[in-house]
Amino acid sequence: MKVLTPRTAVIVLLHADGFVEVFSDKQVIDARIICVPAMNTPTGEVVAEEYVESILPQRYRDFYYPGNRIAAENWKRITPTIIAKRNDELSLLRAIDSIKIELAKIPSVIDEAVRT
Repeated sequence: MKVLTPRTAVIVLLHADGFVEVFSDKQVIDARIICVPAMNTPTGEVVAEEYVESILPQRYRDFYYPGNRIAAENWKRITPTIIAKRNDELSLLRAIDSIKIELAKIPSVIDEAVRT
């Protein structure tokens, strides 16, 4: 039976200006931050991956395989306008939910007709 090792929590912050920060509550991680070159073709993407492999120290190359990826996310710039729009959408959803709850408290016309 395989014993699972407790996972160390890590936060990776990507700033809009390209600055990257890595946070963890434990000092047992050894993170390596690599910038993958931008390529516009499938062949170029393969070359970019080969470049990354070539600059990684051996200890990192040993586990640099798609099956070992533990997280992935698409990075998107977040602006104050996007945050304001999200907050407006959340407020609207909360208001709709509140109305739904209040409407559920009101007996329906059909329920009244059945009772009489």
